[in-house]
Amino acid sequence: MSSEKLGSAKDHLKGDLGGSWNILEGASANYTALGIARRFGGSAAAFSLRDIGAMNGRVVKARRSEDDLEEDFSASQVASGALEDWVNGKLENTLPADVATASAAYSLRKVKASYSGDAVRIRRSSDDIEVDVAFDSDNKVSASSAITNVAEQGGESGQTTDTTLGDFINGTDAFVHTWYDQAGSNDAVQETAANQPKIAENGAFLADGILFDGTNSFMQTTSGFALTASDDLSFSVVLQSSNLSATQNVISQENGTGTGRSWLILSSDDLQTFLGGSGALFGTFTTNKFLYTSIYDDSAATIDSFNNAATSGSQLTSKSVEAASGAINIGESKTGTNRLDGSIEEIIIFKSDQSDNRFKIESNINNYYGLY
Repeated sequence: MSSEKLGSAKDHLKGDLGGSWNILEGASANYTALGIARRFGGSAAAFSLRDIGAMNGRVVKARRSEDDLEEDFSASQVASGALEDWVNGKLENTLPADVATASAAYSLRKVKASYSGDAVRIRRSSDDIEVDVAFDSDNKVSASSAITNVAEQGGESGQTTDTTLGDFINGTDAFVHTWYDQAGSNDAVQETAANQPKIAENGAFLADGILFDGTNSFMQTTSGFALTASDDLSFSVVLQSSNLSATQNVISQENGTGTGRSWLILSSDDLQTFLGGSGALFGTFTTNKFLYTSIYDDSAATIDSFNNAATSGSQLTSKSVEAASGAINIGESKTGTNRLDGSIEEIIIFKSDQSDNRFKIESNINNYYGLY
């Protein structure tokens, strides 16, 4: 033990008569990090959002009203803004398809941590060569994403020696053949070139996601997950429409000709969730990019809707909600009409009520896209 430590008690005796002396650290007055509540002999009780004796331990436990989650915070976390960021959801880094078990997940970024496949399969318009596009080092689709030649039915239509998406689309347009499902096997496919949505134009990757033209383009899964009339359903979509007058379907599911569920409809600037037996109208939308979440709770017979995390309302539905088990359509109705005139960047679907997890799911999506 140093002589300085031993001498510290004498040096501080006059100014700290009630202070403690530690054989390893010397007088308590030497250890200013103890805070005012400890330095003068220790207080009976002390409450503050600054460190007056917590030694960087917890000073407050906060409850977040959005999901009733509770968390302890130190004074330094309060001062740094970490508490505020937690309240506002800025610290939510769990990917949306990992918050709970997703039934399907489509995105141009990785939304499920364990997913190891490609993001999309695209076709280059200049020569119709198709490649699979991987996520880049930041787990998103970009010009630096690696590409792999795709063997087509009946033999290759051609191959490319390019190794990155940027080189592959240089100077030309590109369209989506397959949007891979990161949560399962419900890949969305469009084999007909004239009906494929666009992902790149004149060599530039489209900033707002996959573009549907409102007339021809749509995608469809080869099969779907079964939804009975009593199943709950939750989905979140990042989209942008350029048409406030036409009726446009964003997601739907078939169950035979003319039946099924139109999960999300944009109609004359209105937002609608329609589950077959009953429809619900939820406010309006603009031509800005936004996050739409809809949750159907069968036990309460309600549909809750949220636009950029703000509630659009809750409405009763009839119990004649349609069952659905056929293909999932992206960009058109269950009957193949009313196609989307706009872009989609992300779709997360749960065959369950995700009310308790909605804040986490929406916060992670918003942290990535900066929507609100």
